[in-house]
Formats: sequence, C-alpha cells, structure tokens
Amino acid sequence: MAKEQLSGDGTAAKATADDEEQFRNRRADRFMVDSNEGLDVADALRLVLRDAGELDQHNLMVLGELEASYHRSLFDTALEKANYLVENAETPIAMYARSIRMLIMTATGNGEEAYRDLLVLKSMCKKGLAKRDDEQLFSASAICALSIESVLMTSLFEFPDIAEGSDGIPTGLKVYFGHLLAMRFLRLGRYQEAYGVAFSFLSIVTARIPSTRMYLHCVAASAQMLMGDVDRARVHFNKAWELKDEYGIIMPFIELNYALLGLPRINRAELATPDEIQRVDAMISSFSKGWYYLRRQCGLSTESELLTPLENYACSLAALGWRNKEIGRHLLVSESAVKHRLSSAYLKLNVSNRAELQRLFRTPPQQVRDYNMWL
Repeated sequence: MAKEQLSGDGTAAKATADDEEQFRNRRADRFMVDSNEGLDVADALRLVLRDAGELDQHNLMVLGELEASYHRSLFDTALEKANYLVENAETPIAMYARSIRMLIMTATGNGEEAYRDLLVLKSMCKKGLAKRDDEQLFSASAICALSIESVLMTSLFEFPDIAEGSDGIPTGLKVYFGHLLAMRFLRLGRYQEAYGVAFSFLSIVTARIPSTRMYLHCVAASAQMLMGDVDRARVHFNKAWELKDEYGIIMPFIELNYALLGLPRINRAELATPDEIQRVDAMISSFSKGWYYLRRQCGLSTESELLTPLENYACSLAALGWRNKEIGRHLLVSESAVKHRLSSAYLKLNVSNRAELQRLFRTPPQQVRDYNMWL
C-alpha cells in the first residue's frame, strides 16, 4: 500500500496523530485570542485591516463581495469590483483588491495582466512589510505577499514572524491568513506542519467563513496525500466538496489542483455531474495557462508544463514511491496506462529513472535567484 510505503515503520502516521492532539490542546492560546463565533467574511476583513485608522466601510463591504465573487468563479463581477477598489479605495484595501485581481487574471489565463499586478504588488509589499508599526499596511502586505507566493508556488518574501506564528502578528490576520500560512508550509515540503496548521485553524475558524474552511480542507488533503495517508486525504477532500455544493465555491480546488494529486479525479466521479467535471477541467486548464506565464516571467521552473494532467499526477505519485498498480488504482486507469504515461513523461522531462524524477518533483521550491527583484 502507498500509505505503508510512505510511512515506513508508521512514524509519519503516528506523528500526524500526535500533531492533531497537540494542536487540539493548544489551538486557543496559540492562534486565537478573541472569539470569532458568528464571524462572516466582511467581519474577518475588518479584523485584518483594523486599528490603524478609519477605513471606508463601503469599500470593506465591496472587498468582501469581491472575494466571494472570485471564490465562486464569477469573474466578470469580481473584476468589476476589483477595478473599482484598485482605483478608489485606500491603500490597504486597494492592495488586497489588486492581489485578487491578479488571481482573477491568472484564473482566466491572462498572464500578462496578472504579471503587471504582481510587479506593482511586489513594490507595495516591500514597503508595507517594512512598516510593522502600521498594522493595516503590514496586514494587507502580508496577505498580498502570501497570495503571490501561493500563486507562484515559491517563497519570495522574508517574514519569519509569520512563518513561526509569532504572537507579534495581529489576531485578525492570524485568523484570516490561516490557509495561506498552511499553503506556504505545503510549498516548502513541510507537510506535517502544513497539516498541523490546517487542522488547527479548522478547529477555530467558524463555518461561516466557508472559503477559508475549503482551502484548509484542501491543504489538509494535499498534506495527507504527500505523507501517504490517502484515506484521511479523501475525508478532507470530501468535506471541502460538501462546502462547494453548499456555497458554490470552486476556486480552492483550482488553485490547489497541483497538490491534490488526482484526488478530484477519484472523487468527482462519485460527487460531480459530467458538466461540472468538464467545467472544472476547463478552469484548471485556464488557471494553468496564467500560472505558467507568471512562472516563466519570474524565472521559475516550468518543466511540468510539458506534461498532461494525468502524466503530472502519475509523476508526482511515482516520485512519492507509489507503485504503478497503486497509481492506476488511484487515478482510475490501468497499470499499462500508467507505464505509458510515465514513459512519455520521462522523454518530455529528459529523465531516465524514478530517482531522477524524485529529485525533480520532490525538491522543495527555491527562492528566486534574482532576489533583489523582490526584496
């Protein structure tokens, strides 16, 4: 079994169970000070951008509507609201609106426009992250910086306080950026920490912030897949899919498709209609187009662009130590089909064996070489 292979003597599985107990016991005092019972999206945004002066309440509400529209893939509506806020809102709100506009452009395959916003955000984040005394600006910059990193799948910014969950981070920001922090650990190959953070925030974030809960469940599912526990990964994925059905939110599956390692494929046959499957596939393809453009512009690796989705999933799982039979069972294809796809991928990637494939796929992403471009 893949789980047995990846867990070895069971150490990883035991560590995961220990993580759950540890985070369950200390979640309240480490990540939360104020109760957030009954918190909705607009309230969460007010917590994130608070305390350093008055913000226009209308703009805050539009920002909540923008975020909700994006998560539901209502891109025309979301883009209209993003453009309004970028032009008319005060700096913290305009920054966050621009980061969502970058995501919209990426999701619609418009990499050039996404890159323009990314470059503007880079300079704004540099300024804001340096101003720790301005809570609004710092909070907005931190969220935008983590959003950029989440799209590019690499670490660009230095904020060790955030990475360690420091008490110096505003409480509202901790609540709101939980899934971004978990995604950062996932990108860095720190899978137990990614799962621990996701599990912890799932324990404290109210169900009335469904988009955040969906991201957390998707990160938890991805981390469990990467640690070899497919059953637990499916539990988290199914919970996220239930929230999708209830609230119409779809973007977490699109943004995190790279790390879900085929989970949508094995579950959607049971949970989705053919039209919905076709829509999700089209959105993944469009997002990938914008994502690869951004990666190329930023000097980041784009080897996987050569692969089909099934080749990509098969390579990722093979690099984790899965046998062809297990990969085929997981991806709902035959063992011979897995062999064919791996052979095709080896030629495209110019690798000759699984050891080389593992080095290519499982090496945590490095920071951009031209560091001065970002910091």
